[in-house]
Amino acid sequence: MTIRVGIGGWSFEPWEETFYPPKLAAAKQLEYASSKVTAIEINATFYRTQTAASFKKWAAATPDNFQFSVKAPRAAVQRKDPLGWRRRWLRRRWRTVNDTVPRPLFRLDVPAPPGEFPCA
Repeated sequence: MTIRVGIGGWSFEPWEETFYPPKLAAAKQLEYASSKVTAIEINATFYRTQTAASFKKWAAATPDNFQFSVKAPRAAVQRKDPLGWRRRWLRRRWRTVNDTVPRPLFRLDVPAPPGEFPCA
């Protein structure tokens, strides 16, 4: 069994002063974050459908052994058959990048003093 340590997204303004190196371009944030953890949740999929080009771009910015967790869209959570709908959605969207469906990511909140990022 492989245990991965991840974060829920990579684009957060407060991290620009605490997690990321000074003056790191926004376009390089995913690349940097994926060098520090082994998994990242894609939050953007919750808010809107992403294109195959977006998935390919994200995959290209991360190491080969990196794992994404794809957040199900709001519509999937509110359907009468959310499980079946989510499976179909994940297979259709994610297979544009590789032949596997993303694994679940268990998010564990780590308490930290204000202004400190415990994994930096």
